[in-house]
Amino acid sequence: MKSIATTIIACTLLATAASAQDVIVLDASTQVVCAKPSKATVTNRCVYRLLNDRSDWAAHWSEECSKHDKLTAFEAIVTDDSGNVIKKIKKGDLKRTDYTSEMATDYYTMYHNYTPPRYPITIEYKWTSEMDGSVIMFPTFVPAEAYNVQVEKAIYTLEAPASMMCRYKVLNGDIKVQHDKAGDTDRFTVAVNSMKPIDYEPNAPASREVLPMVYFAPSQFEYLGNKGTGGNWQEFGQWIYSLRNDRTVLSPETQSMLHAMTDTCKDDHAKLAVLYNHLEKTTRYVSIQLGIGGMQPFAATDVCRTGFGDCKGLSNYMCAMLECVGIKSLYAIISTNRKSILPDFASANQFNHAIAAAVIGNDTIWLECTNPRLPLGYVHDNIAGHQALLITPDGGKVATLPSHKAQDNSQDTRLDVNLDATGAATMHLNQVSSNEQYEDHMSLIYKDDRDKRIALTKKFHCPAPQLEGDYDTTAHKQPFTTPDITIDATATTSKYASVMGSRMLVPAGVLHSSDKPRDMTSTRKLPIELIGYCDNDTITVKIPEGYSVEALPDSINETNELGTFSQHYETAEGTITIITQRSKNQGIYPASDYAKYYALARAAYQAFQQKIALKRN
Repeated sequence: MKSIATTIIACTLLATAASAQDVIVLDASTQVVCAKPSKATVTNRCVYRLLNDRSDWAAHWSEECSKHDKLTAFEAIVTDDSGNVIKKIKKGDLKRTDYTSEMATDYYTMYHNYTPPRYPITIEYKWTSEMDGSVIMFPTFVPAEAYNVQVEKAIYTLEAPASMMCRYKVLNGDIKVQHDKAGDTDRFTVAVNSMKPIDYEPNAPASREVLPMVYFAPSQFEYLGNKGTGGNWQEFGQWIYSLRNDRTVLSPETQSMLHAMTDTCKDDHAKLAVLYNHLEKTTRYVSIQLGIGGMQPFAATDVCRTGFGDCKGLSNYMCAMLECVGIKSLYAIISTNRKSILPDFASANQFNHAIAAAVIGNDTIWLECTNPRLPLGYVHDNIAGHQALLITPDGGKVATLPSHKAQDNSQDTRLDVNLDATGAATMHLNQVSSNEQYEDHMSLIYKDDRDKRIALTKKFHCPAPQLEGDYDTTAHKQPFTTPDITIDATATTSKYASVMGSRMLVPAGVLHSSDKPRDMTSTRKLPIELIGYCDNDTITVKIPEGYSVEALPDSINETNELGTFSQHYETAEGTITIITQRSKNQGIYPASDYAKYYALARAAYQAFQQKIALKRN
């Protein structure tokens, strides 16, 4: 659970899967007292009423900590619907998870997970945190932390020295912020009463894009002894740049090694490939997010020596190696959840990741330094099309990463079905998935044989499929090319088709399943967010001897601005071929376009329910 007071990165907000009220915030308060630029105390109280098992997230509490952000007090009490105490939780009951045991870091999480025995229940949390030297941003006010949450009462107050020039930004609503001055102190107050829940709807944007919230950030701050100015992105970027001073230096021995590895390369692209491969072979990613682990990267010499680094450390190390061999580098911070940076409000809590880039001629090659499973030059789904803040000597500059078109995120599947007279079948699958659909499947390469077989069996949407013989999962991820993965597998089933007397009913779709869509054409309120992709399926069914086609389903063809869906049938001597094409165009569409979304979803659902009728001769 990310509490109202401790939600530093708003992208962690949760969205439930059903359209109903799940949680009521009965009473919540956050009091932030910043006595001086380097120190602040945050006191929180939150009373949740959990109505059903979709509210379990509210029973899981956590707080990210470090030697600069300490949890000083905590207690919680759980009561039933009659007010009887079910459980009391003290600070000593909390568990601690360190981010890594291999690398010396001060970052850890205090947490407690509770499983309610019944519903409804009420949980009251009280906790206090001390920020010492880490006041680069203030807690975000988020009265409802998820879809389907009703808020009876929530209040937030912030007191800070006027010299810090604290700013605020209201998002996704019209929450009013009261700003008062008392001598040298600024006081901000925000109160929400009787806020109705926002119901989750299919394909709605992430809750952070919809739920009302207020960001607070100082323009003048002191972070780990470093004074900074961050009233706009240029100033904020200049300060981040200063944090990297003396942290991109490599030892003479490392520099000599890198030159020995690259001096014989034919061009800078070849040098980059060598360095990226070296990063993959010699380092390991340690997950410490920007909002948790601060803004300063580990020194390049430390990452080189230990072989460990978080996203900041690995990206900074990569930049150092590039510069060592004469390739211009870029260091950037980005969000893996939010696509856009607020143009008029600079704040650290809009980022949770760091990346690097190599500039070769007119090419900017973005580098994901934390996941060696991704090919060199590939911009992965979590950052494709997102805005990043380039950290330059002249300050922060906003840049947009390349995005993938729907046709680039393709999946081409061929299924050859050898059907016998009992309805049993042998099925041979060949599937090639590219770009973002490659990402969806690349974990297959690293699974053991048992888990691979389980995953491949799920590719066949028919009764009780059994994987037979050998299979193949081959990834192609050469540098600077479109990555893809090929899956080749054979399975059998005793119930591919249903035999009823002299007839046999053959399913039209065994490569996908599709739930019946909700018709919300007249009631849709939220925008529709679609992920872009393009699927091409060909299923060839060999007709059993002694049978012939009695009836084929009607072809289906639905096309609009949101995408396409088509399915048609071809027959030849002894075979039926089912050709299905479907695509979605990535984007966020207004609620008024729901009829178009529903038309595509309904077409897919109807197509995948259809049957081909065969008759015994």
